[in-house]
Formats: sequence, structure tokens, C-alpha cells
Amino acid sequence: MSAGGVRATDPDALPTAMQAYLTAVWAVIPLGMAQSARRGELFDLKGQLAFYKSYHADPINSAIHIVCIPLILWTALGLYAATAPFLPGAPAWLDWSLLAMLQYSTYYFMMARPESLALGGVAATLVAAGWAVHHCHALRPSMPTLLWLHLGAWLAQFWGHGVHERRAPALLENLAQALLMAPLFVVLEVIFLLGGCAELEEEVSADAAARRKRMDAASKAS
Repeated sequence: MSAGGVRATDPDALPTAMQAYLTAVWAVIPLGMAQSARRGELFDLKGQLAFYKSYHADPINSAIHIVCIPLILWTALGLYAATAPFLPGAPAWLDWSLLAMLQYSTYYFMMARPESLALGGVAATLVAAGWAVHHCHALRPSMPTLLWLHLGAWLAQFWGHGVHERRAPALLENLAQALLMAPLFVVLEVIFLLGGCAELEEEVSADAAARRKRMDAASKAS
């Protein structure tokens, strides 16, 4: 995604620094997927969800993430939507945001499939709906709004981990989860809060608690 891929005549064109950030994110996601694939975790919904919950046990931190993770994905799609179409004269929606939406939607459907086709369908539909908003001129937020919301959501998550969870986020240990899987897990967290998938929640919570005990024991031993 080069500078030439940005709509130069658009008043909401991406700042250069944000172009670099989005390019880096696009490059890191496949690395994270490869990292998870090497560990045999790429499509392990229960294992990945237990890993996520082991780093989000504090209720305030969990609430922050339930709000901020979807916000980060939604604003990222909006930032990608500020890129130019792939081909001259092509519709505006044939841009990097379309590829991002398809990547996320397809992965969520595939990852959730062993447990629930409905879950994968709901998550994929939510991503597609969020993408569509950014290609509706009447609904699309301004570039400054997207930038501030995106930055604020990231900062709020780090604050939640540092102040409430008192445990650093596992960005380097699980890059794919931080950038790709987390929104799907937020959908499941909301379903759990509403009383759905009780058996899955019980199984995942037990696994997450065991993981936290091992992490705490390792931390004390070091």
C-alpha cells in the first residue's frame, strides 16, 4: 500500500504515518497466523479462546476490550477504506478495506465452524456490516474521528491491562490473536454474558484458570 494508493484528492486521505502503520499491520497478520499455525493453534477455537481469557480475567479490563476491540477493527476498516481502488476507474469499494473485510470474515467463519456455523456467520456478518458503513458517504466518519477513535481504543486497552489486569498483553506471544482473532472472541464473550454457549464457557474458563495458575507460578519462580 504505497502513497500512490491513497486518494490524493480526498480531503479525508490517510496521513503518511497512518499509511505506514496500516502497511505494517497488513504484513504482521500473516506472520502471526504462521506463528499460530506452527503451534497447531490457527483453527483451535477453544484453545485460543482460553488463551485470550487467561489474559482478560479482570472484569473491567474485559469490559474495556469488549468495547475497544470491535472499535479498533471498525476504525481500521475505515482507515483502509481511505485507500484508492486497485484499478483506475474501479468502484471505490474495490480497495484494501475490501481485502481486510474478506480476510477477517472468511477466517472467522472457518475458525468458528467446528463449534458453530451460526457463530462464524454472525461474526462474519458483523465485519461485513462494519465495512459497508465506511462506503456509505452519509455514514462514514471523518478521518480525524477515525484516527482519534483508533488511537484511543488502543490506549484504553493498554490501560486496562496495566492498571486493572496487571498483566502485560501477550502481543508477541500471539500476534495473530492480537490483530486477527480477538474480535471473534469478543463476540463469544458477549454471547457468554447473555447466557449462551454455557458448556463452552465452562470448558474455556477452566482451561483459562489453569493457564493463569501456570503463568503465576512461572512468574514467581523467575
